Amino acid sequence: MLGAAVTGAAAASAVIACWQTHSKTASAGGRISAHDLQRFKRLVASGKLLHPLTSTFSLTDLSCALALCRDLPVEPVRSKEAQTIAAAIGGKAKQHVVFLLCDGMGCSILEQHLPSNSFLRKNMQPKQMVSIFPSTTPAALMSLATAVWPGQHGAPGWDLRDHRNCEYPSNFGHTELVGPVHLRILYPFIVDSRSGKSAKALGYTDDEVFASQPVTSLGPSDRRLLYVSAYQEGDFCKWSECRECLAEAPDISALIPETDHHDIGSAKGSMGAVDFFAAGVDRVLEGVSTADRAGEKTYTYFYTAHPDKHMHQLGVEHAEVGSIMRGLDTHIKRLWHGLEQLDVTLIVTADHGHVTVAPSEMVVLPADVEECLEYANVGVHGKGRHAYLHCKVGRRADLEERWARHAVLRDAFLLLDVDDAVSEGLFGPEPMKLEVRPRLGDFVAMSVNPKTLVTAGEAAAHHDKPQGAHGSLLPDEMRIPFILCTSCGTSKAT
Repeated sequence: MLGAAVTGAAAASAVIACWQTHSKTASAGGRISAHDLQRFKRLVASGKLLHPLTSTFSLTDLSCALALCRDLPVEPVRSKEAQTIAAAIGGKAKQHVVFLLCDGMGCSILEQHLPSNSFLRKNMQPKQMVSIFPSTTPAALMSLATAVWPGQHGAPGWDLRDHRNCEYPSNFGHTELVGPVHLRILYPFIVDSRSGKSAKALGYTDDEVFASQPVTSLGPSDRRLLYVSAYQEGDFCKWSECRECLAEAPDISALIPETDHHDIGSAKGSMGAVDFFAAGVDRVLEGVSTADRAGEKTYTYFYTAHPDKHMHQLGVEHAEVGSIMRGLDTHIKRLWHGLEQLDVTLIVTADHGHVTVAPSEMVVLPADVEECLEYANVGVHGKGRHAYLHCKVGRRADLEERWARHAVLRDAFLLLDVDDAVSEGLFGPEPMKLEVRPRLGDFVAMSVNPKTLVTAGEAAAHHDKPQGAHGSLLPDEMRIPFILCTSCGTSKAT
């Protein structure tokens, strides 16, 4: 009996050793994800890709600095960077802080469309700041709202796949929520884009959607708040701007109208975008001046969806994008000239930059690769530049093997194991929160050039026109302007 037990133990040990060998081999250099991890490091070292943690400052550092200037009790992971920016702004002592975010207005957009003597170009510090990863609006706006990195706040991209509950066979047909949902944050309401139902209707609470709290929940600020934004009435804005504050003082929030989709590409569309922005500038000037006369300190958040909205439909180089940029430059200069007699700091930046994707650069996943996937988070306007791939059970190795067969996938994308991407700090310097991790799946496929993963329907719809996109780590996507204008004017507050 003892001999049989020893034999059984030896067999079990052999099985375990075999499994461990297979596991090590699966993550060793023979797999394309391991090869691409080394390639990723080389591309970052060469400057062909920009890591969100290796530049001087990140958008998240700026968010922490703005919270410090509002005297909110944030604890920045990168305290030195946040404190440096906060000091440059003027800290808690600065009377008025105006923060302007122009969606999509990366450094390369300024350099392409504005002369070197323009207001924005003259005041830009081009090597100071980068976006976060993924370089896309929901991830960036969430970092601005929470002062934490995407790995902590839970919105590292669009349409994130989430599964709220454990399922049981006996429960099928008896619960509203069966199967995963596809959360979209920036929408009139937080929605499951699969069904069109609100996340709330499917049983989600705010704490289950958002993995971190907004800085507005950390405590009162001594600054009067003013929000002037193209996004103003949705669930995300109400959550991030403090529902209680909006209820007590509804005048702190002002909505900028948006260009009609059908006008994009025409002079009417670009002129409308500039006119709407100009009205936002007027609202900011009015709000800050009124507060100053009353002796109040202020923090203003000013957001415009341009030039991003036009670039997505037209590409970066289009003449109407240039028209919008010249209009923005004119009115941002006017904004500063209307403020500079006060004790004020104006900060202008963007959430990300843009690249143009030609129809020939739109890549549809090959059928044999798609066979291995349960969910492919791809899309022409950004998702496909940092595609999250969820494999079918047991198909990870198949996916890597099949991916490696296709030259366009091998050459144009880095296929990284999501856990490796987390370890490399792509989603921030801290370990990713456990509740966030399932939303990213097994692999992230990052573009290393303009090629972008799209659905077959998108490729057909855009077969004759370029589109603007962002979301990966190319310098044009990651480099964002850091424009800081500060005055020592006289304010009435003491």
